[in-house]
Amino acid sequence: MANDLALLGAILRRDFAIFVAKAFETLCPGEIFHDNWHLDCLAHHLALAASGRRIRLIINLPPRSLKSIVASVALPAWLLGHDPFAALSRPATPRN
Repeated sequence: MANDLALLGAILRRDFAIFVAKAFETLCPGEIFHDNWHLDCLAHHLALAASGRRIRLIINLPPRSLKSIVASVALPAWLLGHDPFAALSRPATPRN
Protein backbone atom coordinates (compact mmCIF):
# COMPACT_ATOMS: atom_id res chain seq x y z
CA MET A 1 0.00 0.00 0.00
CA ALA A 2 2.80 2.44 0.88
CA ASN A 3 4.56 1.56 -2.38
CA ASP A 4 1.34 2.29 -4.31
CA LEU A 5 1.04 5.72 -2.70
CA ALA A 6 4.68 6.48 -3.40
CA LEU A 7 4.23 5.45 -7.02
CA LEU A 8 1.09 7.57 -7.37
CA GLY A 9 2.92 10.55 -5.87
CA ALA A 10 5.80 10.11 -8.30
CA ILE A 11 3.44 9.91 -11.26
CA LEU A 12 1.51 13.01 -10.13
CA ARG A 13 4.75 14.97 -9.76
CA ARG A 14 5.95 13.96 -13.21
CA ASP A 15 2.84 14.00 -15.42
CA PHE A 16 0.76 17.19 -15.38
CA ALA A 17 -2.12 15.60 -17.34
CA ILE A 18 -2.55 12.92 -14.66
CA PHE A 19 -2.28 15.63 -12.00
CA VAL A 20 -5.16 17.45 -13.72
CA ALA A 21 -7.34 14.33 -13.50
CA LYS A 22 -6.53 13.94 -9.79
CA ALA A 23 -7.14 17.65 -9.17
CA PHE A 24 -10.54 17.38 -10.86
CA GLU A 25 -11.40 14.39 -8.67
CA THR A 26 -10.46 16.41 -5.58
CA LEU A 27 -12.17 19.65 -6.62
CA CYS A 28 -15.35 18.13 -8.03
CA PRO A 29 -16.15 15.00 -6.01
CA GLY A 30 -18.98 12.98 -7.49
CA GLU A 31 -18.56 14.51 -10.95
CA ILE A 32 -17.43 12.31 -13.82
CA PHE A 33 -14.07 13.22 -15.36
CA HIS A 34 -14.25 12.82 -19.13
CA ASP A 35 -10.66 12.52 -20.26
CA ASN A 36 -10.22 13.74 -23.79
CA TRP A 37 -7.39 14.60 -26.15
CA HIS A 38 -7.85 18.35 -25.64
CA LEU A 39 -6.97 18.01 -21.93
CA ASP A 40 -3.75 16.16 -22.77
CA CYS A 41 -2.91 18.83 -25.36
CA LEU A 42 -3.72 21.66 -22.93
CA ALA A 43 -1.68 20.05 -20.16
CA HIS A 44 1.26 19.52 -22.50
CA HIS A 45 1.33 23.11 -23.73
CA LEU A 46 0.84 24.56 -20.24
CA ALA A 47 3.72 22.44 -18.96
CA LEU A 48 5.87 23.75 -21.82
CA ALA A 49 4.90 27.32 -20.95
CA ALA A 50 5.61 26.73 -17.26
CA SER A 51 9.06 25.35 -18.05
CA GLY A 52 9.88 28.36 -20.22
CA ARG A 53 10.09 26.38 -23.46
CA ARG A 54 6.98 28.14 -24.79
CA ILE A 55 6.82 31.90 -24.40
CA ARG A 56 3.29 32.66 -25.53
CA LEU A 57 0.15 30.58 -25.30
CA ILE A 58 -3.42 31.40 -26.29
CA ILE A 59 -6.09 29.00 -25.05
CA ASN A 60 -9.23 28.94 -27.18
CA LEU A 61 -11.67 26.32 -25.93
CA PRO A 62 -15.44 26.35 -25.56
CA PRO A 63 -17.06 26.88 -22.16
CA ARG A 64 -17.09 23.95 -19.73
CA SER A 65 -13.96 22.38 -21.23
CA LEU A 66 -11.95 22.66 -17.95
CA LYS A 67 -9.60 25.37 -19.17
CA SER A 68 -10.05 27.42 -15.97
CA ILE A 69 -9.50 24.46 -13.66
CA VAL A 70 -6.46 23.32 -15.62
CA ALA A 71 -4.80 26.72 -16.13
CA SER A 72 -5.86 28.62 -13.01
CA VAL A 73 -6.12 25.94 -10.33
CA ALA A 74 -4.20 22.79 -11.27
CA LEU A 75 -1.19 24.47 -12.89
CA PRO A 76 -0.38 26.79 -9.94
CA ALA A 77 -0.86 23.87 -7.52
CA TRP A 78 1.46 21.68 -9.60
CA LEU A 79 4.09 24.41 -9.85
CA LEU A 80 3.95 25.18 -6.13
CA GLY A 81 4.22 21.47 -5.40
CA HIS A 82 7.52 21.44 -7.28
CA ASP A 83 8.81 24.73 -5.88
CA PRO A 84 6.93 26.27 -2.92
CA PHE A 85 8.75 29.58 -3.45
CA ALA A 86 8.04 29.84 -7.18
CA ALA A 87 7.00 33.21 -8.55
CA LEU A 88 3.73 32.46 -10.29
CA SER A 89 3.34 35.87 -11.87
CA ARG A 90 6.06 37.52 -13.84
CA PRO A 91 6.23 41.21 -14.60
CA ALA A 92 5.93 42.11 -18.22
CA THR A 93 9.25 42.93 -19.80
CA PRO A 94 9.53 46.11 -21.84
CA ARG A 95 9.68 45.59 -25.58
CA ASN A 96 12.77 46.77 -27.38
